Amino acid sequence: MNFELIRALETLLLPPSGLITLGIIGLLFGFTRSGRQLLGISMLLLYLMSTTYVSAWMNSRLTYQYPAVDPALLKSENAPQALVVLGGGYYGESVEYGNTAIGPFFAERIRYAAWLAKQTELPIIVSSGKADAPAAVRILKEEYGIENVTQESNSWTTDDNARYINQLIKEKEIGKIGVITHAWHMPRAMWSLESHNIDATALPMGLLASMPAFDDYNSWLPSMAALVRSRNVMHEFFGLIWYQLRGMGETLVDIFSFSAEDTTAETDWQNPIKQD
Repeated sequence: MNFELIRALETLLLPPSGLITLGIIGLLFGFTRSGRQLLGISMLLLYLMSTTYVSAWMNSRLTYQYPAVDPALLKSENAPQALVVLGGGYYGESVEYGNTAIGPFFAERIRYAAWLAKQTELPIIVSSGKADAPAAVRILKEEYGIENVTQESNSWTTDDNARYINQLIKEKEIGKIGVITHAWHMPRAMWSLESHNIDATALPMGLLASMPAFDDYNSWLPSMAALVRSRNVMHEFFGLIWYQLRGMGETLVDIFSFSAEDTTAETDWQNPIKQD
């Protein structure tokens, strides 16, 4: 499917646009009971997805199976031989820097990759598009002082990442990699890598330390940050379904198997560095 078409469909279907569209349809048919119900449901969902508690709960459905990793474990006998950071978009040309600017998600991944590289002395492979991959390599070298960096710059999708990474690591005779991306993106990334028979260790970042308290009114105040998190989860959920329909992966990640007692505010359920 055409990349621009995919992005257009995402904009139309994912929140907030998808819910706003449903609300407008409900408003146009407000003279009917079904129209009023559609308007009410769309506005309610838009509010809930904008709250800290609901967005964190949705996020937990994807991220619980890939906790953070202690860097010391990356020095063990069966540790990855390279760190692979997956692209996360770019903003075109930056006025203030006078060069290509990578997006905020990509910048967060790059920072974590640089930190892990300094902890482990492992080389970094950047996997992204023709514009942002070179920009990420430049940032790693010039701003973080990481010299051992290579790139593949042909990827537009997560499946592309896996396919081109597979070619590159075979050329470099790398047996195992550590893949760096946001926790909410990790299930789809790992499915893609496994479908291409790549031995990978998940190195997620951007995890939540704990669930917001259910009885805290701040957990129910809407915010743009919470809505963005909900949107990312919905994007990945539909992405997993799409990949399964294309025959990638044997089964979907079981996003409904996470028990309620695992999402308490007192539990460091996404911080394995603090776990036994």
